[in-house]
Amino acid sequence: MDAIDVKRRNILIFVISVFVLLVATHDGEFWPFSIFPMFSKAGQPWQRIVIRKVEAAPSNDYYALDELPGFPIALDAYGVEAIDVADFVRHTTHWTPQRLQALSHLLQSRPSSQQWLVMRVDGQKTIDGIRIQAVPLLLFNDSSVFEVTP
Repeated sequence: MDAIDVKRRNILIFVISVFVLLVATHDGEFWPFSIFPMFSKAGQPWQRIVIRKVEAAPSNDYYALDELPGFPIALDAYGVEAIDVADFVRHTTHWTPQRLQALSHLLQSRPSSQQWLVMRVDGQKTIDGIRIQAVPLLLFNDSSVFEVTP
């Protein structure tokens, strides 16, 4: 082997070693072996949470994306982490009084004069394109919160 081949081999061994070390120490979360949704869940149905300031209780069981009632709420302005609220709402299947109270506590900086509507937005790829619909879940008014889902 000449000096160039040895150098190439050493560089290749070094690069592979660094890559293996990064994958091993990051629980497999090193690109391209990532389980993040942008790499592994393309085309799968998805859910997001949207909070809107509304004047009245929702009148529909679901809304198209361009028909959402009210105005969007930027939770950062109220010192609330949007990801915490989204995870809390998304992982709750049955709204007990304790869960409602916990969410109220999480959103305690909400102005009591405003009504906030928490909606789950479901998206899915279909043959015709993408179907997106928003389902009202909870309504915060004055000092109470209640379910609005059918």
